Amino acid sequence: MGVDSTRNVSGAQTGALDPVHGMFWSWNSGYIMAKMEGTSPASTAAGQALNFHIGGFKGPYSAVRRITLLSPISLTINADRKPEVTVKTDLYSWFNAPYQVKFQETATIHVPGEAAWKISENYSNMFRITDVTDL
Repeated sequence: MGVDSTRNVSGAQTGALDPVHGMFWSWNSGYIMAKMEGTSPASTAAGQALNFHIGGFKGPYSAVRRITLLSPISLTINADRKPEVTVKTDLYSWFNAPYQVKFQETATIHVPGEAAWKISENYSNMFRITDVTDL
């Protein structure tokens, strides 16, 4: 999950990587790998805001994650067989496993580094295949 280093250093892209989608740090010349925004009564930020813009692809704190999902059945995909896979996420995992995030201590992350890396470790565990329909 994320944008590889080559594309990260190649400036703004087009299509899904077009900055119009709000996932490009023009000030940091790179992409946001994952973004979560909202509010929480526990947040100490203005307006009780939560802003987690997770990115960075260099060094020990790379937020790029390879995510492997286990299918409940064996899948064969080809021109004649295109199964539909339902993937669900558990947002609780984003903030709790393996690193707990307390909103009263951390309500905003907008830069690469250790805090962003910890969130990426968490969100790499938040996806599950819940259904496969053979079309």
